[in-house]
Amino acid sequence: MADKYLTFSELAKKKREGTHWRVVSRDRPSTILIAAPHGGRAEPHTATIAKAIAGTRHSLYAFEALTTRLHITSQRFKEPRAIGQARRHSKVLTIHGCDNRRSDSIDVFVGGLDVGLRDAVIAELEKAGFTAAIDTRTPGRAQGNICNGGRSGAGVQLEITRRLRNGLCPPGAGKARLRTFAKAVRRALNNETA
Repeated sequence: MADKYLTFSELAKKKREGTHWRVVSRDRPSTILIAAPHGGRAEPHTATIAKAIAGTRHSLYAFEALTTRLHITSQRFKEPRAIGQARRHSKVLTIHGCDNRRSDSIDVFVGGLDVGLRDAVIAELEKAGFTAAIDTRTPGRAQGNICNGGRSGAGVQLEITRRLRNGLCPPGAGKARLRTFAKAVRRALNNETA
């Protein structure tokens, strides 16, 4: 689906915070920011997954669309709080959603300029029983991509299929699989910052 708004400033002129979208932001004493720039109705469950990965250790940013058609491509996503928060952290890991048609066998596509962390995330997800691979279709390698907006200039993005997002965030209280997923990503992050 093509973006209706090409920039965040264009979106902000037409849509109102609190009515059409909201931002959840938590700074913690961490060098890592976990971000979901397409949360809420834009890419369902991505904000919930980002919150689970951030836990109480890492900082969090989530843009949550409360209505449809508020997706802005990551390299054009320049919401001021997101940019400022990213710059206060060494690394940024972003959570995105992709369509199930992307693959019948892989559920997480990992990209970004931080190749070492990218490979560590893939390895930890696979150890935890998830299917993950290097993202060649939406690689997250643009310097302007929010995942690369930290002080290091290199971060990671996860593109997660809808079937896995639905499986991680089922209705009701059963979120054991989400905890397993979040712990796997945190293990990769912890090894990176050790």
